[in-house]
Amino acid sequence: MSLGAYFAADALSRRDKAMGWIAAVCWAIAFRHAALILGASGVLPADAADKTQSLMVAVGFVLIIKAFSFILGSHLPKFAVPAALVGVLPTLVAVFFLLPGNPLIPILRKATLVTYTLGMALTLFSAYKSYRSKDPVSGRILVGMVVVAVPVFVEIGAMGIFGIRFQVSGISVLLVAFFVGASWYWVITERLQDRVDRLELESSAWRSLVPGPSWRTDEPSPLMERLFGKEWNLDRSDQRQGSDGVAYTLHRAAFGPMEVGYLETTSDPRVGSERFLSGWTVALGIEDGPEGRELARKLESWGAQVQQWGTVPPRDGPYPSLLLWAREPSILAVWREDDLHRRRCRWVQLGGVPTEGPHARLERPLQEKALVETLRGMVSLRGPSARSTG
Repeated sequence: MSLGAYFAADALSRRDKAMGWIAAVCWAIAFRHAALILGASGVLPADAADKTQSLMVAVGFVLIIKAFSFILGSHLPKFAVPAALVGVLPTLVAVFFLLPGNPLIPILRKATLVTYTLGMALTLFSAYKSYRSKDPVSGRILVGMVVVAVPVFVEIGAMGIFGIRFQVSGISVLLVAFFVGASWYWVITERLQDRVDRLELESSAWRSLVPGPSWRTDEPSPLMERLFGKEWNLDRSDQRQGSDGVAYTLHRAAFGPMEVGYLETTSDPRVGSERFLSGWTVALGIEDGPEGRELARKLESWGAQVQQWGTVPPRDGPYPSLLLWAREPSILAVWREDDLHRRRCRWVQLGGVPTEGPHARLERPLQEKALVETLRGMVSLRGPSARSTG
C-alpha cells in the first residue's frame, strides 16, 4: 500500500499514466493479501476471502498488462489489454455468479490460469524485443522480470496440474511493479536531465552569439553584481551607469519567471550615458584659452570635478586622480620632483615632445573619441577605489 501510494503521488505530480497504472497494480496486490490475511484470521469467511483474492489477482493482471502497454509501447501487441480482459472473464463468472462448491469453478480457474501463463509469456517476449531495440527501460527490467516470473509460473503449474495452492505470485507481481516503477522513474529522470543538459548547452551557444555580456535573473552573475550591485536584478530600468563609469543598455527577453539578456554600451548623451567620470577629480594643466575652456566643459559634462591648474602645478595638494598636462614635462618637477607615482595619479601628456613618464599621450588638437577611450581605460584600470582626491 505504501508503494502504491508513492507511485500514485508521483503519477499525479508528473501526469504520468504508466506510473499511475503501476500504482493501481500495487493497490490490487495489497487488497489481495489483505483478503488472505482476513481469511486466515477468521475475520472473513473462507469462501469470501478466496473469491476476493481471486478477483484481485484478475484485476492486478489486467492492470499490469495495461501498465506494460505504456512502458513497452509498440513492442506489446495492441490486442494485449482486450485479450487480458477476455481472459479473466472465467474468474469474474466464478466470483460473481457461481456458489461455492460448483463443479465449474475449478474448470474456470484453470482457464484463467492459461490466460495468466500466456499473458506473462507475451509480456516477457515483448520486453525482450524492446530490449533488443535498445530501449533503456527494458534493459533495466528484463532480468528482474524473468527472475520474478519463475514463482508465478510455479504457482500456476502447481495449481493447474497438482491442485496445490500457495500464494507467492502476489509477491512476485509486487516485485515486478517495483522494478518497473523504479526503472520507469529512472528513465524519466534521465531523459529530463538529458533534456536539461541539452537546453543548457543550446542556451550557452545562443548566449555566446550576442554582442555583449549575457546574464540571467535566475542564476548568480558576478559581472552584473560588480557593475550594478547585488540588487541588480530588482532594477527594471534599461539604461544604467556601471561602476566602471560606462553606461549600458540592458536588452531583456522573458522566459517564464526568469529573464535573459545582454549588455550593450551606449553613447547617447540624452540619457546621461557619458558621465563615466562621475566621482573623479581631473586636473587640467593647459593655458587659459578657448581650447582649455572647451576641454574643461567636456570633462564636466562627463561627470568629472575639474581643477584648473593653468601652466604651473600647485606644490601642495589637492591631488587629483587624473591629470591632463599640456606643458613641458619638466615643469612638473615643482610637484615633488616629477615623482607623480607617489601621488597615485595617472596623467596624460597633451601634445609636445614624446617623453618617458606619462601613462598616455595624445596629439593636439585633441580628438574627442581618442580622449574618451583613453580616460575610460584609465578609469577602468584604477577601479572605484582610486576615486580619492585626497
